[in-house]
Amino acid sequence: ELPVKGIVGHGATTNVETLLKEDPAFSPYIIYAYRDAYGPEVIDPARVFQPYWVETFDQDASSKCIDEVFAHYSNDPSRLFTPEFRQALYNDRLAEAYPAFKAQLDANDSNGKAYPASVPALLLHGANDPIVKPRTIQAFVADLCRQGINVTYSLYPGIDHFQSRQCSFLDTLTWMEHILDGKVPTSNCSNQAGR
Repeated sequence: ELPVKGIVGHGATTNVETLLKEDPAFSPYIIYAYRDAYGPEVIDPARVFQPYWVETFDQDASSKCIDEVFAHYSNDPSRLFTPEFRQALYNDRLAEAYPAFKAQLDANDSNGKAYPASVPALLLHGANDPIVKPRTIQAFVADLCRQGINVTYSLYPGIDHFQSRQCSFLDTLTWMEHILDGKVPTSNCSNQAGR
């Protein structure tokens, strides 16, 4: 019932499973949210994390601000995850070992979903983003382009995840004003073909 005029993403995480692999330190928040939304039968933190992290899991995941992630949690998967979860995640065996969790990850994966061709997308990303790697968002952009979506994608050299919103602020406003004026944004999908 809401008329969507466009989609904007700044360093967007479009695939949660990839984020689990590339930045394990964010996994407590992800597991906490999935358990809360879908139930402990879908994902149990004790099956994901080493015992050290499980003891205070609820308190930590519900009270630590996002800027405390790397100071508190390890980004080393062998220190954070149980061997079983780590092997399943990195060997693409989540569907076998954690089928209910994998089903929810897939249901929430933005890649491979059909989007209305009438809704343009603006995706802005820092080339030095250590959290959402450029190759991850570029795969999403390529998927949207294959669907015929009008995509404006900008990769900012020297910019990291935390600077992408500020760096792209004027580009975002210009793109939004363009749409509000009834104009069709310029797609750069043809530039994405070789990526």
